Amino acid sequence: MSRRDKLFDLPIYKKAELILDLVNSLLNTISEEDEYLNATKYMMRDDAAIICAKIAGDGIEALALMSPKLDAVL
Repeated sequence: MSRRDKLFDLPIYKKAELILDLVNSLLNTISEEDEYLNATKYMMRDDAAIICAKIAGDGIEALALMSPKLDAVL
């Protein structure tokens, strides 16, 4: 199993993807007529996407440091 696969199997990464999916579903319900919410919804989506990116970036570094320990667990 590659490090990328291990990263994507981490529970915290899966939860971040779930949050992103939830935010995207929520944003689909916002009316295009509400100017304030339309301006805000893109910030919400970006914030949710950043969570995944930060976990992936930090996760790869952590996996590099912990790979022998993870190999024993996985």
